[in-house]
Amino acid sequence: MTLFPGVAITTGAASGIGRAIALAFATAGYQGITIADRLAEGLAQTQELIAKEAPNAAVETIVIDVAQLESVIAMAVCTVARWGRIDLTVNVAGIQGPAQRSTALTLDEFDGIQKRQLSWSMAYSKENIRINCVCPGLVEYMFSLLPVSFEEQRKFFAPAIAIAPINRMGQPSEIADVCLFLCSSKASLVQGASMVADGGYMIN
Repeated sequence: MTLFPGVAITTGAASGIGRAIALAFATAGYQGITIADRLAEGLAQTQELIAKEAPNAAVETIVIDVAQLESVIAMAVCTVARWGRIDLTVNVAGIQGPAQRSTALTLDEFDGIQKRQLSWSMAYSKENIRINCVCPGLVEYMFSLLPVSFEEQRKFFAPAIAIAPINRMGQPSEIADVCLFLCSSKASLVQGASMVADGGYMIN
């Protein structure tokens, strides 16, 4: 029996963390998965990977721009039209922050989207909707669209990587595992949390 019987949406699914999450959902047993991104070619590659690793998974591919409200609404409508429900969404987006110790960051740099996430968590708890945030550190393939090799990226981000006690970049699958936990019934009491998966960056 699967812990993941419902319908999931993953944005940013054309590469990196978003792709890893979509693949993890498929192999975990979700009955329907909508994968969305603005890059059609990357989405097609993700769909091929899912077909190979989880041939029984049903996948809806949607090219969207998450910065456009109409595009996001269309994604939701399309998902409901196919499966009649949406059980969860994982919204994958982020930017690289300053390569500094956490104590050197300003309050605004540290807080980011977390204030909004806490507000949403309070507002939607009565509907039994859980809203949590995953805070990854530097992850391999996170910057796959940059016109440089991964070796060059590792060298460029070496100062930031060295701050974390584990002293390495994470793997997209490691972030996907955190998301799988938060989306499962095993995390039913987790609400409004910011789960850090950064190799210890925040504690240094």
